[in-house]
Amino acid sequence: KQWYQRRVAITAGGIDIFTGKKIEAVSPGHANVDAPYVIRKEYPLSYMDESGFLSLFDEETGELVEDIRCPEGDLGERLKTMTDEGKMIIVTILKAMGEEKVIDVKEDTKAD
Repeated sequence: KQWYQRRVAITAGGIDIFTGKKIEAVSPGHANVDAPYVIRKEYPLSYMDESGFLSLFDEETGELVEDIRCPEGDLGERLKTMTDEGKMIIVTILKAMGEEKVIDVKEDTKAD
């Protein structure tokens, strides 16, 4: 008689939080699967330079974060409009796996 081992495969699907693309991964049922550590953080906007980079103030460290680009599309247009109007802005950043992305902008209602 031949004995066959059944191998279980796990299929995990999701949507990439940075690109919006649908992703599917298959791994053996006995294997460990890594999950990304995602950080969502809000920063007050200090200014936006001519090239579209944001200068955000990290209240925890007291340092400026200057390596995040203004998003494209409606979110970027809304951010530029709010900046031109002189509003105090809070920018929400999502960080995971070495990438960062602006996911939301809102007016700072607590600003004096």
